[in-house]
Amino acid sequence: MLLPYVTSSCSVVVLSFMHRYWAALLVLVAPSLGRIALLKLPR
Repeated sequence: MLLPYVTSSCSVVVLSFMHRYWAALLVLVAPSLGRIALLKLPR
């Protein structure tokens, strides 16, 4: 009876954690990606 509620709450927690993790990863990776794009662009 309680199992669907437990799995749904666990999935919500995992999804929120993954969202935070991807946001931090994007913040870390964005400057280097911008630098690479600036280097590859023709001046």
